[in-house]
Amino acid sequence: MSLLVPDIAPSAFETTVLNAPMLTVVKVWADWCVPCKAIAPRIEQLAARYNGLAQFYALDAKQDLDFVKVTLKVASVPALLCYRNGELQVAYFGPNSANMLEEYLSHAIDRTAVPA
Repeated sequence: MSLLVPDIAPSAFETTVLNAPMLTVVKVWADWCVPCKAIAPRIEQLAARYNGLAQFYALDAKQDLDFVKVTLKVASVPALLCYRNGELQVAYFGPNSANMLEEYLSHAIDRTAVPA
């Protein structure tokens, strides 16, 4: 668990993510997933850079596979899901997902509010 990217349980998803007051990123991962481990430091960097402007959470897919597959519609990890006002805005999958997330965040959040 990380302070910048805390773990979230499926049971807390609605109250924590869908009712969040700001853009929220959920990293869906698995401990056996090598690309998940590879992008983890980059997600931490993005969480630090956008601290106060976006919330970041980590959801271990093995906690509830049905929730991940059926509710979130995630078939592979790593997955990065971006929510705003309770709606999924974008979803990125695979080892390049951190780069795609960074590009999205740079446009989704007012650039003047983001430190260089």
